[in-house]
Amino acid sequence: MKQILATVILLVLCATALFGEKARSKGTASDVIVEKFPTAVPNDIPQANEIIWNFISKRPEQQWFIHYSTKDWRTNYDAFSVELVAKAKLNAMDYVSLGKLLRKLPSDPFIQQDRVSERACLPIGAYSLEIEGKKLWLIFCLWEYADDPNKIVEAIQIPGEAPSKKTTAREREWEKVGHVLAIVYYEDGDVFTFVTCG
Repeated sequence: MKQILATVILLVLCATALFGEKARSKGTASDVIVEKFPTAVPNDIPQANEIIWNFISKRPEQQWFIHYSTKDWRTNYDAFSVELVAKAKLNAMDYVSLGKLLRKLPSDPFIQQDRVSERACLPIGAYSLEIEGKKLWLIFCLWEYADDPNKIVEAIQIPGEAPSKKTTAREREWEKVGHVLAIVYYEDGDVFTFVTCG
């Protein structure tokens, strides 16, 4: 009897874990994470970048939000930012500086890097950290270039080949935000470092 009861309890726990993770497999703004960064970060950019990259590249929440696309990215950005600030406030963290940094991030030159296509960002996490007594925020985002598929795009003409056809909106879709980036700001808005996969 005890074995049957133990088996039933184990099955219930497994099912709860499985369905809980499935429910989170399509995350919403309320699933963002705000917490203290789990390890010390040195005041050495190459070492800091390695620690930060090893952290963000393995985060499970990447998969929770991968279904978001560049369509309406600014609306999603604002909704996710509101949740991050609210969670920081709830956790008695410096939500005021986080809010200012989130307002700055979409147009930050470190993010946009003077490219023709702007980066559409989705902030999915904020981590407070301290380096040599100075407080910082690591903002973790998913991103993709925000090319509008509703615009007709001319294909590049290759010399000696027939002209390719135009690509129209019916043939293209909004891109998913599949790249990761982390930007680490001092609370005053200066950038400590920036790490991305693309």
